[in-house]
Amino acid sequence: MTLRLVHPIAALALLLSGSAFAQSSLHILQPTTRATPLPGMTAVGYLQIDNDGKQDDRLLGAQSSAADSVEIHRMSMDGGIMRMRPLQDGLPLPAGSHINLGPAAGSGYHLMLIGVKQQLKVGDKLPVTLNFAKAGAVPVEFVVEPIATGADPTAKP
Repeated sequence: MTLRLVHPIAALALLLSGSAFAQSSLHILQPTTRATPLPGMTAVGYLQIDNDGKQDDRLLGAQSSAADSVEIHRMSMDGGIMRMRPLQDGLPLPAGSHINLGPAAGSGYHLMLIGVKQQLKVGDKLPVTLNFAKAGAVPVEFVVEPIATGADPTAKP
């Protein structure tokens, strides 16, 4: 399922305002998160970002009214120990690239939603605004999936 970046009314407002997003070639695919047993926990956000344009962009950060904060993280292995660290300078999105932020995508990138304000239940929608250097603020709804789905939502068939 492909989600276009903005609601039609928001797109019209951006076109009228002359925003850089109006010319953006970014596409957000399969934004998902996992159910949480309790509020106040940390959740993870997975998605794919396709930059089909001719200009580089950068995911600078994100925020959500449903969480205290949202960070872009990268997981890596260091001496057999898994480490997760926030990206200080955002995530580069080169022109023509497809960046996966998923559990088995190989990149180790994902969003951490810290201090989720209510329990996330399967089927819920979680609003997140992604902030890009050129495309600007992009609202996205993450679909809540079961805790253990067994599949990478960003994996290509």
